[in-house]
Parts: sequence; C-alpha cells; structure tokens
Amino acid sequence: MKSPCFTARAKFTGGGTITLVVIKRDNELGVEINAEDNGPGIDDIGLVMQDGFSTNGGLGGGLPAVKRLMDELEIDSKPGVGTSIVARKWAPCK
Repeated sequence: MKSPCFTARAKFTGGGTITLVVIKRDNELGVEINAEDNGPGIDDIGLVMQDGFSTNGGLGGGLPAVKRLMDELEIDSKPGVGTSIVARKWAPCK
C-alpha cells in the first residue's frame, strides 16, 4: 500500500524522517506520526489541503486523505526550508 506521505516525501524531498510514537492522554491511547524533511517546502498549505489538488498528475488525495483519517493534523512548512507534519489518531483506553 502506498502512503501519500511516503510517496510525496520520496518524490519531492529526496529523503527525511518518519517517526511513529505511542502516546497517551487522559483515558485515550494514540499513535503520533511525525514526518519531517528538508525539501522545497509547501508554498500554499490551503491549496494542498484541497481534494483533487495534485502537483504530479495524481488523484490529489494525499494530505486531505490524511486529515480525514486522523484526529489531529499539524503542518508547518517553510518554502526553501522544509516541512514538518504531525498526525495523531486516538482511541479510548479500556
């Protein structure tokens, strides 16, 4: 299965790091995915969050799909510097 994060990272940045961490808050457990690179950055985060937007002729589901699947999504990007994405998914503890 191709992940939008992995696909974009490989195509546009030449590399980076992806870290998965188990996290906890109150009565919930979660997973946090941190993706960072030193690539070209994202000029317009609002644009790349639109369904159907694509820089490579694909379906344009990448980051919008991540946002729909996860409970929290944070994107910090500086053109010419790189991008940091943090996504979290929570589940109740039993």
